Amino acid sequence: MKKKTLAGAFVAAALLGGAANAATIGFEGLDAGAMQNVPLTTFTEAGFTFGLTWTGPSKGPAIFDTLCKGYKKCNDDKDLRPRNQGDNGVAGNVLILQDAGNGKPTPNDAAAAGTITFTLLDGPALLLSGASAVDDGIFGVVAGGKTLGSANIAKDRQTATIAFDPFQINRGESFTLTYSGSGGFDALQVAAVPLPAALPMLLAAMGGLGWAARRRKAA
Repeated sequence: MKKKTLAGAFVAAALLGGAANAATIGFEGLDAGAMQNVPLTTFTEAGFTFGLTWTGPSKGPAIFDTLCKGYKKCNDDKDLRPRNQGDNGVAGNVLILQDAGNGKPTPNDAAAAGTITFTLLDGPALLLSGASAVDDGIFGVVAGGKTLGSANIAKDRQTATIAFDPFQINRGESFTLTYSGSGGFDALQVAAVPLPAALPMLLAAMGGLGWAARRRKAA
């Protein structure tokens, strides 16, 4: 009875777990220039590696720098520049779907609807809990066959955040960003799923119990 009680106590302690470490997955380290590789098909940030796929009539995922100055230098996409850098956390690089039109420069966001799907290829399981976006349109986050959250932005250069209950994404699983038209996602709010804080104690205790049982049996 004592053995079962001790094991149960350690299991309970392990299930309490440790706190998840929050992180922001952004796109600041990626090339946003005219010579960037389009489509962007893999991406590593904050210890997570993702494979990217897309749908819709575009060339696929690309990066746009909202810090660009002047209408022409921004490839006529000044609607992607927040009125104030940092509004709702939107600043610097954003993730767009590159326009597929002939002669359109890179980067230039597509006006048609589409999606970008992130598949977790490497890294710990994560808890996805939010995102931010810029430009007029409807932006959504989908996983597990349902929409986790969305934002309807009314005007060019406006920003919004999307917050929802944390949703766990394990290695090999995916979530999708949806675009109703032009626009960009700035960042994703995630946290690594923590290992139970008491797991080493649990393993040590279970090993000790097994050793004690074998010793009694041998005796």
